[in-house]
Amino acid sequence: MNDTSRDLDYIAEEIGYKSTARYQSRAEFLFAGIPLSGKRVIDIGCGRGDFALYAALQGAEHVLGIEPDKSGSTTGTLSRFNNVIEHLNLSEKVCAEPKVLQDVQVQAGSPYDVAVLFNVINHLDEAEAQRLKWDSASVETYIRVLSHLRSLIVTGGNVIVADCARSNFWNALGMKAPLAKSIEWNKHQNPNVWIPIFRRAGFELHDLRWSYLYPFKIVSSNWLVQYFTSSHFVLRFRAV
Repeated sequence: MNDTSRDLDYIAEEIGYKSTARYQSRAEFLFAGIPLSGKRVIDIGCGRGDFALYAALQGAEHVLGIEPDKSGSTTGTLSRFNNVIEHLNLSEKVCAEPKVLQDVQVQAGSPYDVAVLFNVINHLDEAEAQRLKWDSASVETYIRVLSHLRSLIVTGGNVIVADCARSNFWNALGMKAPLAKSIEWNKHQNPNVWIPIFRRAGFELHDLRWSYLYPFKIVSSNWLVQYFTSSHFVLRFRAV
């Protein structure tokens, strides 16, 4: 077993994945076709650092993970992230900071190449996100937030957005989805709502994919299966 494999095992266990294979499979699905070696990566709403750490192990030059983990919080999210960074001796390339996206600035000449927003986009401003389909003021609010994100990303850089869509079989019945019992569907929007907002903020759509139910990638990575489970999608954009 090489060092990267051992590090992936450690991360998967520390951040709560059932197996290293499940963790690695999810990360590979998100980053498929996006080069990470030598790149600058920002993980927005990084939580435990799942994808920030993965990017670092894949050779990213610098990784910033941000999470609005308030001082004294009982969640200890960033504390756990920092413990893993220290254990793996990644402090020279990985940084975890208690920030929100709007507070991030980059030094001249040092924009990010890749941004990750995993299960975050609907929660950058929950009140505004719920009104996006019918309130133009809410749309403008999100465009401002995402325009700031655009200012952090190099032209041609990649932005990965993954979250649950609002349209779901169980939600339509007014029931909790068996595989997504904690999802508050009213706080979420479908991909077709996000795409034009990102376009207006300076991004073009690269692809839209539906997440799969591990390990059944071939048969479950589609809209229909997701509609009856968690409606989880992955949108990937390029900065223009």
